[in-house]
Amino acid sequence: MTEPSAAAWARFGMLAVIAERELEDARNAEAAAAVLAAA
Repeated sequence: MTEPSAAAWARFGMLAVIAERELEDARNAEAAAAVLAAA
């Protein structure tokens, strides 16, 4: 098995960051919807 290149690791890291941001956005939207529903 070959060592992954630095570029591959950088790509993987960026994908992880983007996924984390999208998850956070989804949580925020869910919380906002709950607040609106309760209002």
